[in-house]
Amino acid sequence: MDVAKVVSEYLRTDAGVTAIGAERVWTLLPTNKVYPLLLVRRAGGSYRDDIGWQQGAIVQLWALADRRADAQALAQAALDAMTVANQATHDGAVVTGVDLGTIRDEPDSEMNEGKPRPGVSAFVTVYVHPAP
Repeated sequence: MDVAKVVSEYLRTDAGVTAIGAERVWTLLPTNKVYPLLLVRRAGGSYRDDIGWQQGAIVQLWALADRRADAQALAQAALDAMTVANQATHDGAVVTGVDLGTIRDEPDSEMNEGKPRPGVSAFVTVYVHPAP
């Protein structure tokens, strides 16, 4: 199961996220970037049982924007959305738990007016298994 895809598709439907970043929630950065945007990528994790059914996936939520305040707001909106993702079915996956991390600075190395583009990220652990 592609947990990053499940999370990104869920976040594209959240009003708080789309109010700031429209539907610019990606699992890979697009060639023609429009900011602000949110990159969702799996950073690790493991299966939580012996049969490989339930995963504890560590997912990075990386918000990039022209201004740090916009990146911060988008990352916070994504964390707020993940709070209510718990105990629900999303795109064929049942989310049974979410552990939220904290937001930290993580600028992009791409230059923005002579300096790195503002960015912040947070890591969340998403406990998920396939829907029956």
